[in-house]
Amino acid sequence: GNIELLNGLLYGGRLTFSSPRGGFGLAYTRASSEVQTEGFLQNQPRSKWGTLNIDMFDINFLGYQPSGNARVTPFGLIGFGWAVTSAEIDNDFVQGAKPDGNTLFNFNFGLGAKIEMSEKIGLRLEGRWRVTDTAITTSSGIWCDPWGYCYSYASDWYNSGELIGGLSYAFR
Repeated sequence: GNIELLNGLLYGGRLTFSSPRGGFGLAYTRASSEVQTEGFLQNQPRSKWGTLNIDMFDINFLGYQPSGNARVTPFGLIGFGWAVTSAEIDNDFVQGAKPDGNTLFNFNFGLGAKIEMSEKIGLRLEGRWRVTDTAITTSSGIWCDPWGYCYSYASDWYNSGELIGGLSYAFR
């Protein structure tokens, strides 16, 4: 059988301290995903088991690049933090069971742009890639492509892409 985490929405907030060339930010993000299985129970091809919640805390370092438009400021970021997992299991499947949560190391990097709409209000658009160490290795090894280049891999790293949009307010 397969266990699937269905796509979910992220929400959270950021506090960023900036200068004209760079800055750093503190961020909180929560992701929630339904857990679905396929092929584990007879006569039930797909079953929803519950929800996996991930609370992420990040410290990010930003570098700004001036553009030809004074209202648009592109940026790059790199950061690290931790993620706290917790699960909610539907009682129809397992009476009284609650899996243990974990605190996991993660890092992220991305590109984005700040778009000034007024002196105090702006729009922030960002694409980010997050990598989390799950500390659970299910498979690892070396794979070689047809041209002779070999790569190592380990399945204990969980990767996710994030597209983020939001409003910002300047306290200046």
